[in-house]
Amino acid sequence: RGILLTRIFGGMVSSTVVTWTFSKKSREAPSLSSNYAMGIFAAATIMIVRVAILVFIFNKALLEGLTLPLLLLLFTGLGVTYFFYHKKTSNERLTESLPLGEPLNIRDAVFFGVLYTGILLLVSYASSEYGEKGIYISSSISALTDIDAITISVSKLGGSSLTVLTAQIAIILATISNTVVKIGLAFWNGSPLLKRYILVGYGLIFIAGLIGFFILNS
Repeated sequence: RGILLTRIFGGMVSSTVVTWTFSKKSREAPSLSSNYAMGIFAAATIMIVRVAILVFIFNKALLEGLTLPLLLLLFTGLGVTYFFYHKKTSNERLTESLPLGEPLNIRDAVFFGVLYTGILLLVSYASSEYGEKGIYISSSISALTDIDAITISVSKLGGSSLTVLTAQIAIILATISNTVVKIGLAFWNGSPLLKRYILVGYGLIFIAGLIGFFILNS
């Protein structure tokens, strides 16, 4: 329950960092891999709620077209989280103690801070040099960290210097790209068991994102 609650609150800030951290932890305690998977997917689900809230705050007109794609992502995330919660409570007997480690890892924090700053610079360059196509490039590049920056940016521009559809597509593209990034992080850092769980869970979320993308373009 502590893992689940921690990841719910972590997802309010960055589901990417959650995936990075819990993937590394799964190597330290492989028997907790399903618990960590549950926490990772809970954070990813909260991310979708966060995106919807940001869009509502900065340009609620975008929600009309984004409602169905975001609901697909939300319910997929909820379903995957529930599955691993049930798996954890019903099937797993924990025999290993949880290594506590460092409560705050400054090295990882600095790494993500530098990466995030670099992505913001790339986003600005792509947008100024390539226009609408640059927005799509930016949405994918910004997903290397998280999708708040691109969500807020295109929400503010949607309906003025950007068409509403362009802004909506950029947000869904960022979500899809961020899912791919998190799959990569989990495969880089995670235990073999976590990798299998991630492939299933994030695979379903990725498919839901693609369906949402095609719905926007239909």
